[in-house]
Amino acid sequence: QDRGRLQQYIALGATLLVCLVAADLITFATVFNPTTDPSLFSQVPPAAEFLKRDPSLYRIAVFARNDHLSPPVLQQQLAYSWAMPYGLEDINGFNSLQPRRYTDVLFGADDNDVSYANLWDERLLRADNPILGLLNVKYAVVTPDAYVDPPPAWEKVFAAPNVAIYRNPAPLPRAFFV
Repeated sequence: QDRGRLQQYIALGATLLVCLVAADLITFATVFNPTTDPSLFSQVPPAAEFLKRDPSLYRIAVFARNDHLSPPVLQQQLAYSWAMPYGLEDINGFNSLQPRRYTDVLFGADDNDVSYANLWDERLLRADNPILGLLNVKYAVVTPDAYVDPPPAWEKVFAAPNVAIYRNPAPLPRAFFV
């Protein structure tokens, strides 16, 4: 009888432990990884519509600095991986496994960490800097909070309240021989 009662206590304790761990994981997941309303993915922002009209093979570079905006605003800006659902290839999507050499090319060896989708260095847009051209970037998508001012050679081809798009005057093909 004592052995049966002990087994019941063990089973009850195991059940409570599983419930406690599940509650802890669910609570953490809702705070750490908030979900986005699925209906947002069916809405194509004007910036994405504009870029999708170009049938050529190219990449974009999104210059953004603020990831604390609402999902609809980030979607309008195509910032922080929002280009991905629309088939647009961003050179700097949110990627915690970004190779160190790639980060060194984009930001220099003095930068201590990967960018986490934060492009903000105005030097990338200078006419004497070939990096964006080498990466097949045809369009720079610039958010108001990025505080970058593309040079006159980068023609503004699209403007909306939360984003502007500039065309690179010298993008190189996706693949080429040096």
